[in-house]
Amino acid sequence: TKLDRAFCDRAAEEFIEAFKTFSQFKKRRVAEEISLIDLPAKIFLCNKMGIDSFLPWDVCFNNSRGVADSSSFEKPSMRTSAMGKNEFGKLGVGSDEKYIDRLKDVKLFGEVYKVLIGKKHSIFFVRNKGIYGCGKASNFMQGYEGSEEIFTTPVKLDYVAYHDELDVVLNYTSTEFRNYSSNRDLIVGQWRDDDPGIVSRGPNWRVLSELGSSEEIYAASRGVFYKGQLRLVPAEQSRKRAHAEDNSETSSHLVSSQKPNILTAVLEEVVLPYSVDGFTVEDCSFIFHARNSENLQSNKSDYWLVGYPYYFTVPINKDRSYMTENAPKLHSFFEEYVENGYKEYYDRIFNIMGLVTVELMLPMLALLTLRNFLELDKATKIPIVFLKCAKAYEGLDIVKPEELEVFCKKLEKEMLNSTAQDKDLPIVVRKTRWSEQNRTDRLSIMKKESEDFISHLISDITNSMRHLMNLPLVYRKHSLDLRFCYFVLMILESYNKHIERYKENYQPSSFEGRYFIEEETVFGPVSVVNAMKNNVEKSEWGEPRFRTIVIEAFVILYSHDKDNKPIVHHKIYERTINWIFLQYMDSTLIREVDENNILNLNKICLRDDSPLRFRNLVHRYFSTDEDVNEHRFCKKEYNMSTFFSTLAPTDKYYITTSDKTIVECPKILFEIFSAYDAARRRNCDGNLHELQLDFKETTVQALLCVVMDISVFPRMDMDMKLEVFKIARFCIFTHLIEKLLLLIIVTAEEEDVYDIRQLFGEHRESVIEMIGKYRPEMILFWEISPIPEEQFWDDYKLICEEIAIHHYREVDECARRVKKDEVFDDYEISKSWIRQEFFDKEKDKDIETDA
Repeated sequence: TKLDRAFCDRAAEEFIEAFKTFSQFKKRRVAEEISLIDLPAKIFLCNKMGIDSFLPWDVCFNNSRGVADSSSFEKPSMRTSAMGKNEFGKLGVGSDEKYIDRLKDVKLFGEVYKVLIGKKHSIFFVRNKGIYGCGKASNFMQGYEGSEEIFTTPVKLDYVAYHDELDVVLNYTSTEFRNYSSNRDLIVGQWRDDDPGIVSRGPNWRVLSELGSSEEIYAASRGVFYKGQLRLVPAEQSRKRAHAEDNSETSSHLVSSQKPNILTAVLEEVVLPYSVDGFTVEDCSFIFHARNSENLQSNKSDYWLVGYPYYFTVPINKDRSYMTENAPKLHSFFEEYVENGYKEYYDRIFNIMGLVTVELMLPMLALLTLRNFLELDKATKIPIVFLKCAKAYEGLDIVKPEELEVFCKKLEKEMLNSTAQDKDLPIVVRKTRWSEQNRTDRLSIMKKESEDFISHLISDITNSMRHLMNLPLVYRKHSLDLRFCYFVLMILESYNKHIERYKENYQPSSFEGRYFIEEETVFGPVSVVNAMKNNVEKSEWGEPRFRTIVIEAFVILYSHDKDNKPIVHHKIYERTINWIFLQYMDSTLIREVDENNILNLNKICLRDDSPLRFRNLVHRYFSTDEDVNEHRFCKKEYNMSTFFSTLAPTDKYYITTSDKTIVECPKILFEIFSAYDAARRRNCDGNLHELQLDFKETTVQALLCVVMDISVFPRMDMDMKLEVFKIARFCIFTHLIEKLLLLIIVTAEEEDVYDIRQLFGEHRESVIEMIGKYRPEMILFWEISPIPEEQFWDDYKLICEEIAIHHYREVDECARRVKKDEVFDDYEISKSWIRQEFFDKEKDKDIETDA
């Protein structure tokens, strides 16, 4: 770092010119030597080599030559990006340029997991959001027949819904949706029988034409992207086979004189700034995305409001002889196992959050199912299900066996209809927030609620069982009652199985040591507790505009261990916000707030048919997924003026801007979050409701949007981001400054390099840490460095240290060893061919021994 930078540039350029002349073997051998130098020198050299150098970049940055401290470099994950041929804007990057020479983000919100690329358009599959298209509109959009219009950013195809059987084929002038609906295919666009079918599925290997010597293929392995050719190369006997044949008496009769060829992939690394997971390529158009998956609905953030979806089922015993043999034991079975057998567990049904304990979920669903199945008719006191199914047999003297079988099938169907679901279980919310002092009271309340719940449930079932055992004789004819009792018994046995499993695996509840956590996240509403303490006089807290609402949620994440055994993780979220944020984001939830100003997301979503609303609410208010790209291209429409106009004049500030316009805004935003406003109010002699800011109206409006919902910030252009950052600093919105700085860094593109340089002035330490942790490609690949010249080497070294901390992982010995594939033990690639292909005898004399 003491060397002159210009000298280092010249030295690197001379090395690069020499490197271009090296053979493939020598390039790799030199890359191994580069891997041993210190990280700042390594990064500086590789940056000068550039993306198009075909430098074995993976070798340079992964030291795995058998030393004990071998480590692996991890690039940042690839965002949905594209490069290459862009006819009709089909790459979806927002440009109609014919060719995109560097990676650009696809302008699409959500996780793209599968892409199809055609000659004139592309189709994107976005997890949990649907199917999108871009390129020539007439190829995939309804109502665009004969149109020359193009879409350079993906648009949603509302006319098609994804399902597992859907297969999409891209043709030259159309898109074919096979199995669009039952026994139907859909073709959008102009269809001709002679259209060349272009099917692009983006697998790990991509062959673009018939096999030949110039065949181009692409591959991704361990995050590295490769380009190369398929070659048929000569083979020779492996040492193992040669040794075996030398020891065989009959070897001379068995060895064929004709040696096979081996289909070989000859690959070179294509240097990219990010780790490649999945990709699709078609005729030099590249789109990089998440790993291919056929399940559009799965999601890495799946979580449940009362646990993983418990689909309680009752095993059906098809042996009808079992029916009459065991049915009389029904009542004694119920008394033994339900009323008396497991009372010691019945005070644990509800956990400290007021939700049914996960481990007791299935036993409780079994009892609810039993209560539903035994529900009595009010007039006759006979189970409704029994009356419904037995009605057809009233007054018959003879009932044939096949008719009795129909009766059993009806009962089986009714039992399935009676099956309880997790949403049928109650939720108890009383004094939802608690402290260390009243935690014991909370536990005793939940125990009492548990005992009351099971007591009422068992009482209902006992009453129904008593009436079932006393059925009138007319219903005992043809043994209909025994058949009904048989299904009741199956539900009880299912209950017994689940409660026994709980008894065997019981451990003290993991909830008892857990408290609400108030995590600060980049996105999501800001917790107002600390801000109010710093900026608002305590005497004002009781005023209506300072009303706070506690949003809470209890989520359960379901996963599997290495043996595929289920693992349940619990998380408790809490955030205290001002009422205006809830009114702004979803005014319908205001009426769900209880008398203690608590909004429990579990409670309001409990009766939903699916957990999607619960997940969306948890994501919105607790920002469970901090992926910036989830927000960059999400199109939200906000009408701030309409919302603010509903406020009383005394609850507003009137801000005069530099372009002499007046902007109205809720004064609560400044009162709670702005230290500048707190100081102004303490020293103001004039009208407290009026203030002047030397910023344009658009900047002030953008700031207000960001304060209300910071997720709008990533979608702003860089100039507006910097202006909002400046006004946030001027008004001392302390809670925003670090977040906005981070979002500027992670969303910056290479053309913003000089804007990034400006940030080093007052935020040097934060910018260095953020670049090293989140954007190492800025110094690895950007042609112009974002680091200012004044302290270039000092800052450069500090960023390299951050990269070493956040992007290197230790590799153990087992991971470094490559196990030889036994399939190829008989033959291996000819060594003479390898030397001829990758080694230059004249130029590589200095490494001939290594070769």
